[in-house]
Amino acid sequence: GLADDRIYSLFFDDLDRLWIGTFGNGFSIVSVRGNSVNLLKNGLSGQRIRCIGPFEAGLICASTNGLYLVDSSGRVLQKIGNSDFTFVHKSNRGDIYVSTIGAGIFRLCSESGHWQLIPVRLGNVSYDVVLSIAEELSGNIWFVSDNSLVRLFTDGNKLSIKIFSGKISLSQKVFPC
Repeated sequence: GLADDRIYSLFFDDLDRLWIGTFGNGFSIVSVRGNSVNLLKNGLSGQRIRCIGPFEAGLICASTNGLYLVDSSGRVLQKIGNSDFTFVHKSNRGDIYVSTIGAGIFRLCSESGHWQLIPVRLGNVSYDVVLSIAEELSGNIWFVSDNSLVRLFTDGNKLSIKIFSGKISLSQKVFPC
């Protein structure tokens, strides 16, 4: 059966297989044909997977104990860090952003085949708890942190942010990065 019944994430890969991230026992890969669902593999046993997303060599499994880069068969290619990762977002430009509880937001970058996390610097503003990431059609990245909604302007290599907060109306603060 499935790796666990506490399902946190769903993702269809390029082979039209459904990857199911569980919060207790890793992931399951299933094939779906019509009304038939067949378990192909379970992986990352014991890991709490919050989110599954794409990257050029396979998939990213964001867990409470690090970021796992896996190939299309589910084999771990690389583990990065020990942070509690919450979300994976691949932008329309191909940039991959990952968020954490306690360490903020990062871009996943490859250098000579080795993947690493580059912190997204937000000037003097600290956003350690980032729960979700979304993107506008124009390419600007939005994320939710604590009691704020943050818009990250991605104009080429120049970054700036706008912070929206407040209960009734949204107040705005703009900071260069």
